[in-house]
Amino acid sequence: MPGGDPTKNIKEPVVYTVGRDYFTLLLLTLKPGVTVNLFEELYIGNKQRDKVRSILKRLSFDELPEIAKANLEKAIRDANSKK
Repeated sequence: MPGGDPTKNIKEPVVYTVGRDYFTLLLLTLKPGVTVNLFEELYIGNKQRDKVRSILKRLSFDELPEIAKANLEKAIRDANSKK
C-alpha cells in the first residue's frame, strides 16, 4: 500500500506479506522511493535489505486487509513452489 494504511494509522508505504518458509503473515515498511510488485519476493533477513526498511509486526489472518486476504492463497502457492 504505497500511501500507508490509514486503518492502522501508518502513513509510510507498507507491504503485507507471507513468509516463504513458515508462512508467517507480516507487515513491512519499505525504504524511501522503493516500489514492489504484487507477489514479488522480498528479502527480510539480517543482511542488507534492498527494499525493506523494517518489519513492523507479525499479523493474524484477521488483521489483513481484504485485498491481502484475497491474494493470500496465490501467495502461499507461489512461496511453496519456490522451496
